[in-house]
Amino acid sequence: MRKFKKIKVKTYSGYKYDEKPESFLYENRNFKVKRIIENHYEEDKQEKLFFNVFTVETDGMEEFKLYYDRESEEWFLKMKNKL
Repeated sequence: MRKFKKIKVKTYSGYKYDEKPESFLYENRNFKVKRIIENHYEEDKQEKLFFNVFTVETDGMEEFKLYYDRESEEWFLKMKNKL
């Protein structure tokens, strides 16, 4: 199972609700999304979860992978493995 951290995300809602992330709060820092590098869907058949996945670049030139759980309507950040 993946390690996820629940986060708060401000989104753009156009044609669809929560269409794309505009900014997010992580570890008491606000990150503004500069651009979306990649957007795709993932399904975890074992857990029966469906995600919209966004790889984003922030205004601080950092890259994050954000997951939107379509069923619970919650956002998550995939935690990095500690070395």
